Amino acid sequence: TGISSAAFAAGAVATVREQGHGLDVWRAPPTQIPLADPSPDTRVPRVGPPPAYAPPGDRRGWQTTAYNPLTTLAPRAWVPIAVSTGDGRDWRFGGTWIGATVSGADAAGHAELSVLGQMRNDNTDRTLLATLAVRRWEPLWSLSVGYDEPWGRFRRGFWWYGTPERRIGARLAVDWGVPHLRRSWQFSAAVRWVQTWLVEKRYDLAVEIEPAGLVPREPAVGGEVLADLAVGWATAEAYATSIRSERLHSWLLRATLAEGLSSGLQRGLIAGETQHAWPLGRRMVLSANAQLTAAPLPGQTAPLYSITGIHPMQALAVLGLGGPSNWTVRGAPLETGLSGNALLWGGAQFAFPLRDIGRTLDVLPAYAGRLTGQLFVDAAAVGPVPLAAERARNAAPGWLASLGGEVALTVQVGYAIDAVVRGGAAWLPALGSWGSWLSLGL
Repeated sequence: TGISSAAFAAGAVATVREQGHGLDVWRAPPTQIPLADPSPDTRVPRVGPPPAYAPPGDRRGWQTTAYNPLTTLAPRAWVPIAVSTGDGRDWRFGGTWIGATVSGADAAGHAELSVLGQMRNDNTDRTLLATLAVRRWEPLWSLSVGYDEPWGRFRRGFWWYGTPERRIGARLAVDWGVPHLRRSWQFSAAVRWVQTWLVEKRYDLAVEIEPAGLVPREPAVGGEVLADLAVGWATAEAYATSIRSERLHSWLLRATLAEGLSSGLQRGLIAGETQHAWPLGRRMVLSANAQLTAAPLPGQTAPLYSITGIHPMQALAVLGLGGPSNWTVRGAPLETGLSGNALLWGGAQFAFPLRDIGRTLDVLPAYAGRLTGQLFVDAAAVGPVPLAAERARNAAPGWLASLGGEVALTVQVGYAIDAVVRGGAAWLPALGSWGSWLSLGL
């Protein structure tokens, strides 16, 4: 609790109670403590000995079966997902996604199942992701299956084209943690399979587009096998009244190797990220994070990373090549024209509490919890990996930064929906414009 031993000096009695804004310490000498009257009328009557154990009856008709988690594994909670972004000049440069996540676990907590489905408001960018995690043993095993609809870009002669693609993939992963009192090591490994194909095989049905960054000469289709390895270390502290982790220091290294089943092309990346947070008192926290990744192998001809604004990216852990967990610049448009195979991303945030609402909305089955604010700076830079002159010429390097703020509110609806509503705006000096966003469930 952080209370010094002076609070428990001889001849004094102290109690500690957790309140909404911290710990309430009450201390008084024994002479001021009211004592119960020890008269016979107020004493608790003596409880007799427990009854004798009675053995059950005949057990010959009983049957004992092993526990099966599938009998009680069912959806028990769901969280809606809604994201809407746009810049200050025209919201048509942004996008809107809607979806939901449904999850549940068995009665003993041995298995957990979650299903995510989402799509864009123009009936594109549909995504479906299902994950089954087995928590019965250490390490943790998980199996994920994903499907999405990316946008493929290719060149025929002197013209660039874009055509919709389809991707389906599966990921088998194992995660092992070595926890200590306040710090832990994390190790993970995974094997993935991804299959990509074109919706329209006729190139003349594709849409003429302007290239943005590294664009392959032909669509990247076919199957691919990938292997992921990651190792990390973290130490964190958070309390019941914290708005986020108050003391956090973490490091994570990732590596991915991929090989095409039909093309034989090899791709791969190396990445690292770090996060840090420091408490400032009164539940205010200052945090900073940074990520660096590069895809150096010649088989990576398509743009791996593109600086973009806020949008859902949950399925990339299964269907993408991998790398950092975030490369968005809040407030930026979805298409910035900056992309490449090397990315440096970083940000700093100052988080502070605004109000603990802690009440229901009259007769509606909704509960408004804690309202928090955040001031931030995001920055990202992309470019080519200089291993091939042709790839370096096709790159679209550049950087982008934003300065802004965000407000978040935790809400509960009924007994099965627990989500966070976020809204914010940011100014982008390089573009001379501002952007805004509103999200639910992210």
